[in-house]
Amino acid sequence: MAPTDAGSPPVPESSGGLVAIVWGGGKDTTAAHESLAQWDAEKRLLGELVTFAPGFPKIVSSATVPGLNPGFEIVLLGFCPRDEGQDERAYIKALYPSTYEKPVKGGQSACPTWVGKKIKAVKLQQTVKGKGFTLSVVGLAMPAEPEASDLTFTPVPVRWLSVVARDNAGALLGVYSRKDEYSYVGGSRAVGCRTEVKSASKDTVVLERTCNGSSGACDTDPGERWRVTVRWNGKAFIPEEKLLAKWEAKNCAE
Repeated sequence: MAPTDAGSPPVPESSGGLVAIVWGGGKDTTAAHESLAQWDAEKRLLGELVTFAPGFPKIVSSATVPGLNPGFEIVLLGFCPRDEGQDERAYIKALYPSTYEKPVKGGQSACPTWVGKKIKAVKLQQTVKGKGFTLSVVGLAMPAEPEASDLTFTPVPVRWLSVVARDNAGALLGVYSRKDEYSYVGGSRAVGCRTEVKSASKDTVVLERTCNGSSGACDTDPGERWRVTVRWNGKAFIPEEKLLAKWEAKNCAE
């Protein structure tokens, strides 16, 4: 059984304003433990991108945190100063729309952070409603390319894309994910793929994926462009790929 801090006293107040990041909970510890179990089942959506402060997520009694309405056992993902961890918080709330924040008067900063301290930014969030379900398209990218001199021939994730299906009650039904990586080959040249969202409607999300490959001392590298149509059939995501274009390297040294 997950630990609970329901009987703990209020934590010391912070000198700055904090927000509590609330995953879920209920009127009693049974509901809170069910909510925590749901988190354990869904935390895979974050992959290895976000880390939480020691001890979080955890169950607390709302009465122990000044600013929260008493009478609930809740699952907290952390406490953040209002102006810190904004990208991380936006990403969590994009993947988990039922997560909410509430200003609190007490607590110490325990804010979720990016793994590896690399700055990333939420670039995209689209939501479309189907019959009995909702699809959310969530994108995440590094705001700037890494230093090529440090990353030559080393694959580096530069973009993450997730399409998440939930039922009308917010329960997770399925997820489709793509990760783009680049290997840098001197200067600004990069080998790898980029995935962009072209459209999202009802049960279908259309992606376009462009991949370039190294061909040695060439002015133009070979590559391919694919359309990836991702459909939700009510039980699973069904991706279909179609080759749109393919090009060979040009102006290559003999």
